[in-house]
Parts: sequence; structure tokens; C-alpha cells
Amino acid sequence: MESIASLFANLPVSEALRARLADPTQLRNHRFYLELPHGLSVAFRGVEEASLQELVVSSYLYFRTLLFLDDLLDGETRAATEEEVEVIFLYFSLYERAVRGLATLFPGTHSFWDNLDKCKVEYARANKREKQLVGSWRAWTQEAYEELAAGKSAVCGALVYALEGLATDAGATVDILAALRDFHLAVQYEDDVLDFTKDLSQGQYTYVYDQLRLSLHEEGLAIGEFDNPLLGRLLFTTGTATRLLRRAAELYANVQQQAARLGIQMLGTYASRQLSENQRQQRQIAEEVSAAQLRASHPQLAA
Repeated sequence: MESIASLFANLPVSEALRARLADPTQLRNHRFYLELPHGLSVAFRGVEEASLQELVVSSYLYFRTLLFLDDLLDGETRAATEEEVEVIFLYFSLYERAVRGLATLFPGTHSFWDNLDKCKVEYARANKREKQLVGSWRAWTQEAYEELAAGKSAVCGALVYALEGLATDAGATVDILAALRDFHLAVQYEDDVLDFTKDLSQGQYTYVYDQLRLSLHEEGLAIGEFDNPLLGRLLFTTGTATRLLRRAAELYANVQQQAARLGIQMLGTYASRQLSENQRQQRQIAEEVSAAQLRASHPQLAA
């Protein structure tokens, strides 16, 4: 991560913003996106190292701006104080630097900009649609959920179009986009399972909530009969969480196969790590549910 942090050392932004960018914890959390340009570049011929370095910086600055915007729209960042207003302007500077960097790589008429616009539109549409959907309960289909989740990660596809624009050949753009889509879908499944109780407390009725509703309905139970803490436990004891995690595991396995076929070792490695952690979580859930069932059937064990 030191080499990545050094890329930000000479950026024409404020010292405060440089410190935010180079924060070791943030860089570790964002390792996947920092390594993705180099990782995917092996699938494209003729990408110059200087251009790739600029793409690493510009794409990451753009990514950080989007994260800030997401927080702002979610109400987690509120520009109520002088300090918070200053932070907003800091991120405007970040966005400006990202666009300037991309402009040095791609002339204004380059097809990259049209592709970026398409990715942004898909991203914005998905985020707007999500806010409309989760505000009250509704039935979900798996197809609708996965389409929405794919849209939320659409901007990541712009990186693939950027590499395609820098390369001397078209590469396997469509296949790489599909692999990244599956990867982000898997992450979304896991995040929504882990965030279930938090989402409930915020009045968000997600796909996971609807899947739990169906599981309870099959047992002759109505989801409205239970309070949020109990629903959090039922998510696991009904097998709903495990079923959703298995879908994520399937997607990670797909990414492993796609990455191997495309020769993108970095993506395959990340998918493998995520799959291993996913399987560990499934085992842990199975053990905890089994222990809870044993205690319920033998109350004397809990004494």
C-alpha cells in the first residue's frame, strides 16, 4: 500500500485531502479497487505504464468521490457545520482532479466518455430505484434484485472501457464486465445479509427481508408477528441467510472460472479469498444454529 500512497503525495490538492486519501485503513479497505487497473490490464495489449499509473490515480479519486456522494445521499454525511462544508469542497477538488487526469488519457471525442456516461446513468438509475423499492415492503424477484445490484456497481465498468481505450486491441471487454458483475453481485448478497438488522432499523425492506418473509410463510408464519431482533435471528435459523450466501458462493466460483479463462490472476485470487470466507461463514452459521437447536431441545444444557 505504500506504493499506492506515494501516488497521491504530489497531487495538486490540499494537505487535508492528501491525508484522507493516504489513510492506511482506507487504502486497505479499498485494496481491490486500487489493484483492479493493474489486475485487469493483463487482458489488454499495449497499455503504457504511465497511462496505467494515471488511470490508477484518476479512477480511485473518482471512486472516493462516489463513496462520499453515496454517504451524502444516504444522510450519513450532513453538511451542517463549517467543517462539513469544507469537506464537500475538498471532494469537489478530488472530482476535478479525477476528470483532469482522465482527460489527459482520452480526448473529448473518445468513446470512453460515452461509455462512462452510460455507466453513470445506470448507476444513478439503480440508486434511485433502490431508494424507491426499499422504503416499503414489496415482493422481489431474484432477477430484479440482481439487476439492481449490478446497476449499483456499474461505474466500475468504466475502468474496463478505459483499459480498452488505452490498449492496442479490444481485449475481452464483454467477458471482463460479466466477471466484475458477478463479483459485485456476490459482495452485494453478503453485504445485504450482514446488514439485515441495520437495514430493518432504518426502515429498509430489502430483498433479504422478502426472502425471510417467504421462508416464514412456508412455515405458516407471518413476518409481521416478530420484532426486529427476533427477525435477525430467524434470518439464520430458517436457513434464509445460508441460502443467500450459497448464491454468493456460486457467483464467486463463476468469477474464479472466468478469471482463469481470461488469465486475470488478480481477480481470481480475490474471488478465491472471498469464497473461502463465505464458506467459513456458512460453517459458522451451521454450527451456531445447531447449537441453538440443541439448547432448545435440551433446556437443561443451557442452565
